[in-house]
Amino acid sequence: MKNFTQRTITGLLYVAVIIISLYLHPFLFMSLLMIIMILAMIEFYRLITTENIKPQVLPGIVTGIIILLTSCVYAAGFIHTRILFLPAILVFLLFFIELFRHQGILAGNLAFTILGLIYITFPLSILILLGYPTSIVEGFSLEIILGYLILLWLYDTGAYIIGSFAGRHKIMENISPGKSWEGFLGGLIISIGVAFAVAEFFPILDRTDWMIVALITAVTGTLGDFVESGLKRNAGVKDSGKILPGHGGMLDRIDSILLSVPFVYIYLLIRQYL
Repeated sequence: MKNFTQRTITGLLYVAVIIISLYLHPFLFMSLLMIIMILAMIEFYRLITTENIKPQVLPGIVTGIIILLTSCVYAAGFIHTRILFLPAILVFLLFFIELFRHQGILAGNLAFTILGLIYITFPLSILILLGYPTSIVEGFSLEIILGYLILLWLYDTGAYIIGSFAGRHKIMENISPGKSWEGFLGGLIISIGVAFAVAEFFPILDRTDWMIVALITAVTGTLGDFVESGLKRNAGVKDSGKILPGHGGMLDRIDSILLSVPFVYIYLLIRQYL
């Protein structure tokens, strides 16, 4: 009960901070994402560090900051598309840095340093792009971002509660014993049901598209949760960190976002909303 109470209070505060930042100013939201990214990357690099694998923590995070900042100013329309290649070129500097470190295995260090960018920085950069559906409105709109996050949060909450009380059939017990088919299906039904309400409040997408976004989010978000659980199991830890009482680390809180938002973005591109 104590853990559930902690989880609820922390979750509500986390949600409130994100929603307030979205309503106040897009750059406040982007600044919040920057903090989230830095904390998540620190946790990720800590998880995968071993005797032989020693990622470039500080250079990796600095590169991530530059990539996320570039995505922000690009989405806001301040820079040209071609400038987006500059942060990508910075990734190659990591190769040169590795030559002088003499720690662990060079190829492994580079691979996991860059994996941190792919796994954390790029999805959060994509999340920012959801706020600029240029084919529909000019400038920033919080409707798609907030609608997507609401569907994700309520799916996670529904799956957690239903799985806790009625979970009998495990999905991948060897990776995450707490995840059950009952929780997944319950959360999915709740999320699709909420999509009806989201369509009323945020008509930027029609009802069918919101329902499909809910489906994509539930499936890929769950797989994202399993991926992070696998990383923790390999590292021999229960949580990626302790910064969020009841939830663990920042990476524990955003794992569903990281592997769901790219697929939501692809769907919305196909549907020509972005």
